Amino acid sequence: MPAALSRRSLRHDLLAPLSSIQGFADILLSRQLSQEDSQRYLTIIRDEAKRLATLIESAFEDESDFEAEDPS
Repeated sequence: MPAALSRRSLRHDLLAPLSSIQGFADILLSRQLSQEDSQRYLTIIRDEAKRLATLIESAFEDESDFEAEDPS
């Protein structure tokens, strides 16, 4: 896989859960929500944070793949 494509894919994979975290946090901060809705959004934030952490860990484990790719 070309380096640009794999980096684009990694960028997308990292930004997707981050966007979810930011969006649900914004909702929690800007609205009066029921306890049930707040809990649901907090659960989504927690789950997306875990997903993001797993993706980052995986990316650093695969770091040698990026280093081995020809930058040209």
